[in-house]
Amino acid sequence: MRFFHIDRQNTLPESGDVKLLPLNHLETYSCPKTMHFFRGTYCNINQMGKLYLNPLDVNISDFNTLCSSCYNALVFAAEYAFESVRLAYFPTLPSRFSSIYACESKENVRFWCQQLGLNNFSASTATVKIIEARHYFYADAMWRDGAFDFTKFQKPEDNPFLGFFSPFDYHVRAHSYWNGEKTDFPKMEVLCALPITIVCSVPLVEFLSGMQ
Repeated sequence: MRFFHIDRQNTLPESGDVKLLPLNHLETYSCPKTMHFFRGTYCNINQMGKLYLNPLDVNISDFNTLCSSCYNALVFAAEYAFESVRLAYFPTLPSRFSSIYACESKENVRFWCQQLGLNNFSASTATVKIIEARHYFYADAMWRDGAFDFTKFQKPEDNPFLGFFSPFDYHVRAHSYWNGEKTDFPKMEVLCALPITIVCSVPLVEFLSGMQ
């Protein structure tokens, strides 16, 4: 099936296969406790999993501050809850730690550009990778994002108190996410399990022409 991936930092190749990252190449990158979780569950991960290998490292944040470090840790805690539910109840679905995130349509690309527009994101340098995926899952990202809305502030520094995080609430949200349920205000995404094939690369601005 063909989908669209927004490559915000333009780091993926123009074409060809994209595979998982082997954990044994990332030993020095991770803090030991986080590596223990990943090594006990995975042999390989995606770029998102790589970022979460050291959730307290401010150098991998969008904003290089201690507040960003806490923000990353909060996001990782949510992802951990979602992944725990997937492993226990939905093991055949692709993991968020070993998938690439994609859009189903050009309209969905425009929607996510609006969502990501306040998250250290420049459309002028980004590209859209047109990809082919064999194993994928449609989901509503609002189940994860609903308790802490990333778009309400320009920077994490603008809102140091990021809201109340309840692991029990996120387990309930995760069940709805992996069941494929939709919220009242859905943010639809497609998890495409790696490896995937990049067919071609298109400048993001070509998708945004005529967008208000």
